[in-house]
Amino acid sequence: MTTNNSQHDVDRVEKLLQSFSSYINSFDGSPHAFANAETIMSEIFHKDWIFITDDGPKDLQWYRSFCKSFAEHGSIAKVLNFSQTENGNIQVTIENTINGVEVDPITYDGLVCIDDNGQYKIKYFEPVIIKDDNKSRPFEPFDKNVRNVERMIQLVSDCDSSPSKD
Repeated sequence: MTTNNSQHDVDRVEKLLQSFSSYINSFDGSPHAFANAETIMSEIFHKDWIFITDDGPKDLQWYRSFCKSFAEHGSIAKVLNFSQTENGNIQVTIENTINGVEVDPITYDGLVCIDDNGQYKIKYFEPVIIKDDNKSRPFEPFDKNVRNVERMIQLVSDCDSSPSKD
């Protein structure tokens, strides 16, 4: 019986990962990208969702606003791979292109939980810490995923502050 429940949990997390992948991949550069993505958000993110950045934790409201700005500028996101880790957690690698600028892929760890309605949701998301031991850049931040999240946020912010091309 434990095996069935465990397999059931694995299947439900796999379904969540498929939905998350559809969500990310809906940022296809089209004018309706955010509208498409927004319809999926409540299915995959826990209401108390936290996203860790170099600037500290961000909540779901911040993330929704960020995604809207990301989409408004025709940015593109694509899931390169995803997997379940131990204890039902997840790991996802995403590639982003913002205003024509490709950001190196970013790998994230996520925490999956069950909400009050018994639905599996992503509650926590952070870039995976991978030390960059390249001694030729001793003063750069040591982590490429954290650095690339910072770059992605800055590129979206730069687009928001640029004068409109219209």
